[in-house]
Amino acid sequence: MLKKLLTISAAFIITTTAICMQPLDYPIDAQQEHIYEAMGWVRINCPNCHESRVWPSREFVLNRMQMTAEEEQRMIQAITDYTGEIVPGRLCPFCDRELPEVE
Repeated sequence: MLKKLLTISAAFIITTTAICMQPLDYPIDAQQEHIYEAMGWVRINCPNCHESRVWPSREFVLNRMQMTAEEEQRMIQAITDYTGEIVPGRLCPFCDRELPEVE
């Protein structure tokens, strides 16, 4: 019983400290982005991975940027290696998109 209680408590604490941002319904692929732009979405570089992405609005991006320094650090570490270089193929936790290969 105590083990179950500790497990439930840990799960609750972990989920409350996780990065909680507005859900983002992105275009499935780059060919569909022009359709979203025609519907009023704006093209802005992602503040985390710096890739050009389409967003519902500038306010949407600003609202997603309201996070603690610890959350911001975890987000940066999710896409970089130990030297600080961005790793292609990883999912950016800010924009929910896979980082492209550098050509």
